[in-house]
Amino acid sequence: MRLVTAVSTAILAAAVSLPATAASVRIDNKIISTGKPASELSSLGRRTYSEMGRVCKRPSNSSCSDSRSGWGRIYQFSKDGRSFTAHVYDGTIVYIKENR
Repeated sequence: MRLVTAVSTAILAAAVSLPATAASVRIDNKIISTGKPASELSSLGRRTYSEMGRVCKRPSNSSCSDSRSGWGRIYQFSKDGRSFTAHVYDGTIVYIKENR
């Protein structure tokens, strides 16, 4: 029983000490990441698509449940042969990634 408790404690401690990773993209020596104002999206080049949709209310790297989502904007941008997708809720970037 002590071994199980010790192993469980070690696993939990390792999981808690892992750094949280925030999604971000680098373009023109500038980093645009989740949690930043939506006004920074203009650095991603020409907006090629925009729609209203369900997005997470807080920065996230994955999908979220209905209770944690709300209506926001979903954008796609294109610059120098690269394309990006960004979700914005209440003026804040909550999701961003480079499409490959």
